[in-house]
Amino acid sequence: MLKLSLADPPSKTDSPQLRPRSRYQANCGRCHLDNLQGAPPAIPSLVGLRRRLSDHQIRTIVEDGKGLMPPFANLTSEEIDLILSYLADPRARPQTLLQIGFQPMLEAPISRRRITRAALDLCSQTVASL
Repeated sequence: MLKLSLADPPSKTDSPQLRPRSRYQANCGRCHLDNLQGAPPAIPSLVGLRRRLSDHQIRTIVEDGKGLMPPFANLTSEEIDLILSYLADPRARPQTLLQIGFQPMLEAPISRRRITRAALDLCSQTVASL
């Protein structure tokens, strides 16, 4: 059975380079959208937010909520820091696994089709275990 919640829990496997974007998407992106534009006036744009508000003001809004936005009191200080870093530079592209030092451990060449199939199988197993 699929369980829905307001925000997705942080993944222990998120790389440091991917975490700011994933934290934003899991907690803010549903309303403020991937492009940070929101749907003004009900859902304000977050474009340039850190030029308009201090980090302390943003943190207070995230923790306590404001207007239609619910409080996200369950977020840790570290998670809010990650969201703030994403808001500072949302165009920063996450690095690929190879750029952050991931070394595939393959003993023999594998076709792209087999890799894709293996990824789909792993996804299916993960969803089935939920």
